[in-house]
Amino acid sequence: MSPRSLVMNMSTVLSPSERSEARPRKDIFKFRDYKNRKIGNHSQASQRLQGAITKNSPSILEANRDLLSVVSQ
Repeated sequence: MSPRSLVMNMSTVLSPSERSEARPRKDIFKFRDYKNRKIGNHSQASQRLQGAITKNSPSILEANRDLLSVVSQ
């Protein structure tokens, strides 16, 4: 193999850094999955909390009224 053909063949081989730049990084996909799961978990927790507040709001209002009546006496 002549030195010239060796140089031509070497130029077509990608270095490890060039190969990693050519494809999406795995940790980016992991971060996106993690972020989507966290957003989903927060919205589920928010919905559960909102449901608990809505369910207990009459008793909370009643407790506040009782507290106000005791404080005002």
